[in-house]
Amino acid sequence: MQAKKIYIVDDHLIFRMGLKLVLKGIEGYEVAGEAENGKYALGQIKALKPDIVITDISMPDVSGIELSAQLQQALPGIKVLILSTHNDAGNVAMALRSGIAGYLLKDTVKHELALALGYLSAGKKFFSPGISEVMAGCMAGGLPEENEEKQQLSEREQAVLRLIVEGYSNNEIADQLFISPKTVGNHRANIIQKLGVRNTASLVSYAIRHQLV
Repeated sequence: MQAKKIYIVDDHLIFRMGLKLVLKGIEGYEVAGEAENGKYALGQIKALKPDIVITDISMPDVSGIELSAQLQQALPGIKVLILSTHNDAGNVAMALRSGIAGYLLKDTVKHELALALGYLSAGKKFFSPGISEVMAGCMAGGLPEENEEKQQLSEREQAVLRLIVEGYSNNEIADQLFISPKTVGNHRANIIQKLGVRNTASLVSYAIRHQLV
């Protein structure tokens, strides 16, 4: 039987190296490629067409969640497995909406990873016990709304975000909102931190994708 191809996306080289060693010990799978960020990975994955993509969430430029959403459009049916330290309801809910097939925490053991890969290969979904508990809590209380992230932002931060997405500089935003460029910079940093993105480019992409403006 031909081995299933896996593509790894994680911004930590030492983690990718370790994961490749673990995967070598799981029969039936081979690593077809790897990348340190979702932006570079997208083109590679389109070309290589792996069976499964294992990705972290927090990465430069394009997050694992954004990558998953883009892959579902570009390669419908591709299996995306999140492997992350994030176990909060917000990230879990967004990951589910992006079309992932599985979600494991980075403290997983080899047996659980092998089990997850087997489920995904069979067209099933797999979630680690910790993530399943979070999902159960979400379902009991209702999944967070699509614009829950927007609700984390103050009215002023929302105004700054809108102008950032429209392409205005800090000085131009300051002029429009009658505040100092330094204050705009502080708002920008706070927005980036609250939304869990890395820089302005990924902030703009995230805001548009999640209809925050």
